[in-house]
Amino acid sequence: MPEKPMDPKQMLKDTLNNGFKAGARVILFSVGFLVLNLSFVVFSALGYLSLPGLILTWFLVILSTVFLVFSVYGLHIRLRYTTASGMKADGEVVPTAKKHWPLPFIIPVIISAAIFIGMYFLEGYLRWPGTDEINIDYYAGYLILHGLNPYFSANMQNVFAFMAFPLSGTTPLLTGGYVTSFSYPSLAALIFVPAVALNVQPMLIPLFFSVGNFIVIYLYLGNTENPASRALIAVLVALTLYYSLVAIGGAVDSIWIFFILLSFTTRKKPALSGIFFGLSIALKQLPLLLFPFFLILIYMESEKRLKNPAVFLLGTAGAFILPNLPFIFISPLSWFKGVTSILTTPLLGVGFGPSALEFVGYLRISTSYFTFLMVIMFVFMVAIYIIHYERLKFAFFVFPILILLFNFRVETDYLNVWPLFLLPVIAEIFKGKSAGTNTAAVRTPKRKVATRRIPQVHVKATVTILLILILVTTMGFAGYHFSSIQPASNAIDIISIENHTSLNSKGNFVSSITLTINYRPEANMNQSIPALFAIFVSNNQASLLSGNFNPLLWYGTPNLSTGTNTVIIKPEYASELLPSNTSFEIMEYYGHSSAYLKSNGLS
Repeated sequence: MPEKPMDPKQMLKDTLNNGFKAGARVILFSVGFLVLNLSFVVFSALGYLSLPGLILTWFLVILSTVFLVFSVYGLHIRLRYTTASGMKADGEVVPTAKKHWPLPFIIPVIISAAIFIGMYFLEGYLRWPGTDEINIDYYAGYLILHGLNPYFSANMQNVFAFMAFPLSGTTPLLTGGYVTSFSYPSLAALIFVPAVALNVQPMLIPLFFSVGNFIVIYLYLGNTENPASRALIAVLVALTLYYSLVAIGGAVDSIWIFFILLSFTTRKKPALSGIFFGLSIALKQLPLLLFPFFLILIYMESEKRLKNPAVFLLGTAGAFILPNLPFIFISPLSWFKGVTSILTTPLLGVGFGPSALEFVGYLRISTSYFTFLMVIMFVFMVAIYIIHYERLKFAFFVFPILILLFNFRVETDYLNVWPLFLLPVIAEIFKGKSAGTNTAAVRTPKRKVATRRIPQVHVKATVTILLILILVTTMGFAGYHFSSIQPASNAIDIISIENHTSLNSKGNFVSSITLTINYRPEANMNQSIPALFAIFVSNNQASLLSGNFNPLLWYGTPNLSTGTNTVIIKPEYASELLPSNTSFEIMEYYGHSSAYLKSNGLS
């Protein structure tokens, strides 16, 4: 006999209670996003030379990830309610979506059109040069349109002269010069071919997809009876403005984000979802960090059947290979070197990750250590996701924040893209499709067993603690190993600052410095090397807007030769002048050899 339904007062109480929990998710997300961006502000204000500032930055990044994870965390909130059949059930009560959604396209079209038009005119007014990445991608599209292969290095040498891009915004190499090669899958260039053909600004392409991301998430949210959905839409509009501003600044991530969003929202159709995922990694390698989590999610949602993840995998492979196939056919080696060059190119370390301890001189350790840390953190997060799938079902979207924090180069655009993926997750929770928990329609009676079993939660907790201990121990032993393979002494020593010259132009700046440097090459090193210098200053507020965390790049004449050298160093570019009376640290570098000298400032 069916039980008596709940009284209206109890139903109202549960609805208000659930609305509060839904609103809490939006608040947790918003706080997490703000704290993440606060970490960028802290680093920009305190700079490379403040060890407490670096530690505070790492703390804020980790704290932001915790907030973001809890915004979609499965809380296993148990509320009693009555189903339509009259049976009581347990679960997180979520208002269901309305069956009829009037005028579903009008609101997002109006908002997205307003954002696009506003940002279009803002881009025309500001005329930002963009990033080296978007200029390289655009030029690669130009080469393809003219029948040339962008994976041939010689074809890309003229990229920045052609694009009139300032060399101060390029990615510097440890051996001198800067990156000009096309190091992404081919769709990163093909997506810009229409812009080249129509002769429009390259920044309009990521802006277009940024607005597209808004439309995808808005339509996926639909219209629910949950009052917190209005707050979520407000957050979505604010984030669209934020990411659109980033897009006209030259960041291209909104393009691959668009396809990941489509892959997530269509995951019930694994072939289509796989195609969208394949297109995302055909644009950039970064979404590969999400791939194992997507496979696990699809596998678990298909009741642990292998068919759906297998279909997803085939769709991903096909969508990735298809646009790359012509370039693989023309020159397999050039294509492979191009798409793997992000792992093999010796780049100057920049950013605010723990790797800053190495390239600022706090530690002497191989740069390979940080690549190793990133890999084991990736494996650790996959293991944690498998163990705690019920709780962390959708939280994997922000795992790359912790993984990439250990990369040798950590910049804002590596971390600030991931929170956006949580908005369709929260939308899905609001619509009652999933709450990220193990909810049940009917309570199943427990069977009595003769033997006493260890509670599953205790097993998971024990395994998690063991994994953390293994992770920390591995990091420690790896650190010892990678530090022990470093040379016992440096081949380069900066002895002293002998002299300097100043320039009074819109402020006081140091325009040249005379250094005494000792060079003792080892048997496998050149007897003469270029004199390359990076100057880390105590703060770098300009990087907050530009997103460029490069130190000041200077060069010396003459080259360093065996013995004691007197070298005059000057900025490579006019924008690289050193402010007077500002504490700084000079790093002389070439390859994996480096030397440091700190100064309280030059007047």
